Amino acid sequence: MTGLSVGTATVLAWVLLAGAGAAGIAIALAPAPAGSGAGRIAVRLVAVTLAALCLRAAVSLLFDGGTYDIFFAYRRLGNELRLGGDVFGPPFSSLANYPPVIYWWWSLVATWLPSGSPHLFALVVRAPYWIVDAAIAPVLALLVRGRWRWRTAWLYALNPIAIAVPTLHGQFDSIPALCLLLGVAWLASHPARAAWLVGIGAAVKVWPAYFVPALLAGVRRAEWRGFVLRVMAPALAAFAVYAVFHPDHILQGIVGVIIYVPHRQGLGTSHLFPASWGDPFIVPVDIALASFVVWVVVRCARRGVAVVDIVALAMLIVLGLAPAISDQYLMWPMAILLLGGHRRIAALLSVALTPATLLIDITSAGPNAPVPIAAPLLATAATVASALVLWREVWTRAEPTLSAPGARLGATTLPAE
Repeated sequence: MTGLSVGTATVLAWVLLAGAGAAGIAIALAPAPAGSGAGRIAVRLVAVTLAALCLRAAVSLLFDGGTYDIFFAYRRLGNELRLGGDVFGPPFSSLANYPPVIYWWWSLVATWLPSGSPHLFALVVRAPYWIVDAAIAPVLALLVRGRWRWRTAWLYALNPIAIAVPTLHGQFDSIPALCLLLGVAWLASHPARAAWLVGIGAAVKVWPAYFVPALLAGVRRAEWRGFVLRVMAPALAAFAVYAVFHPDHILQGIVGVIIYVPHRQGLGTSHLFPASWGDPFIVPVDIALASFVVWVVVRCARRGVAVVDIVALAMLIVLGLAPAISDQYLMWPMAILLLGGHRRIAALLSVALTPATLLIDITSAGPNAPVPIAAPLLATAATVASALVLWREVWTRAEPTLSAPGARLGATTLPAE
């Protein structure tokens, strides 16, 4: 996009993200800050926000994002909707894996830029994704209280996985990630608001709904039904609006979103299943993994583990053990880990995930090249190790309790390491 050669852009991407990751480790391992973190809040918020925005803007200019995603999926589906077509009908049904909300954005950008200007289209369509991601850093500073708040914010601002996903890949996971982060943070004090936020995130990309069982650990059982209905409502409302204009394939679209299976990139346990087997094994393995995650959630809830830690643990287990994991999913646990005070786990894990994420994203954005098997294997090993370390930490710190579910959200201002 910048006119740089692919080689130069690749080197710059590695330097920027590796440097950000190294800075994050230094921040996470530094001695505890002396102050309370209460002074000059406005100035510090502006500083961390600008740093997060500038870093993401710089990386977004190196590549146009994943070629397939930006110019095959986003552009084609946006044009189809702009011209009055139905994205959930043939021949686009295999591309339409999300609720309608994100397609409306792609259609709007396609309306602004109906033809030509591929670099400008790539820049505009991705901009909200990395802007929202940058906003997560100051949001964490406002959610976390005490002396760790600014380090937490800077750790997210400099997180190489969070930077790479919306810029190099061009994926929009940051939007549901922010909604889920706020939902977890407000679960104890405002459970109805938390449910609406998780639902709004799921209306953009359905994955926040996967962690509703973990969130229910912090909700009184009498309120479960209302919580689940609020989570479902925004996505159902989006489909209802879409059905007014395109009713023919709406059920096909809903089913397609529910049964969507990600493609394999070598992450998770993908390499345990030979490519010659195809993908039929993915659904049974995912069902078994979901059962295991629910078991872990129940055990942790009975132990009195904080909900923020249960959600983080569930994410790490899924990312480490699922056979079909895409690189954009690797950003899921970062903000939640930081909200729970697990700064060192987040910083070290992000660095271990960086080689696989960069290799996959740059390959998708530039010349197609095989990703060395060592990179995704390192990512999987680091994710599983992080899950084990986190499980041990939260299990030994918690005590079996019969207290009200809301009390299990846990403090987010105390160091976890």
